[in-house]
Amino acid sequence: MGANIRKKHKIGIKLIGLALFLSGILLLIDVRVRPIIEKTAVYQSKVLATRIINDAVYSELENESVNYGDLVTIVYNSDNSISSIESNMVNINRIKSRITKSVNDELCCLDEHDLSISLGTVSGFEIFYNQGPLIPIKVQPEGYVEAILISSFESAGINQTLHRIIIEIKTEISAIIPGYTSSATVETQFVMAETVIVGTVPSTYTHVITGSEDLISQINDYGAG
Repeated sequence: MGANIRKKHKIGIKLIGLALFLSGILLLIDVRVRPIIEKTAVYQSKVLATRIINDAVYSELENESVNYGDLVTIVYNSDNSISSIESNMVNINRIKSRITKSVNDELCCLDEHDLSISLGTVSGFEIFYNQGPLIPIKVQPEGYVEAILISSFESAGINQTLHRIIIEIKTEISAIIPGYTSSATVETQFVMAETVIVGTVPSTYTHVITGSEDLISQINDYGAG
């Protein structure tokens, strides 16, 4: 009887040791694999979200046929120097609103796209890349798209300045796979309109390119200070 008890006791200790050993192996695998899974899932999700944003913005810009003169009016003095650069806030806010809505509508369908990572890819071994069973990735937007208007000035030659009106789209997404959830920020910029300004540009002036709807959230003092 005593021998049987000791035998069962030894078997129990071995099983516990085996369970601890397997748990340790699984923990090491998780520590090694988790960063690869998260990095790969986030990368694929950002590529998908960027492509969707690009398609939505370019589609809106093509439909709008945006011209520089529709957004900005340059007022010259009699000596050909620029006295002011005036923004057409009605047109700017209308286009910005349409682009934001279009991008939001498209990103709401992110989870309908099929993304996956092969088990061989997350193993970290190059010879197994794109091999083995697939791990599905679900991509979801977090909140709404943020659209920011930027006024960019660059030298374009002697007494010439390239002026661009740029819209920056920023949003947060979540990449979800079984057991993992990672968040990422997607940022991309698009040139809405541009022109080369010929003439003397003042070294200091204020150009407001956001309107009351945004509580004038961005005012740029070019050359100030």
